[in-house]
Amino acid sequence: MNEDRFALAETERFGKRMRIRAIRFNLRGKNEEQAKAIFARACKAIARA
Repeated sequence: MNEDRFALAETERFGKRMRIRAIRFNLRGKNEEQAKAIFARACKAIARA
């Protein structure tokens, strides 16, 4: 996790990297509740990946 994105790497069963993707988000100027909602959406996107 970086300050503006989650970085994901999909690997095959032997550990070889197959796919890399990033889920970006912007927390600048957001309050705590808005930030929680943004993280929740990002986590749902990871679960769908």
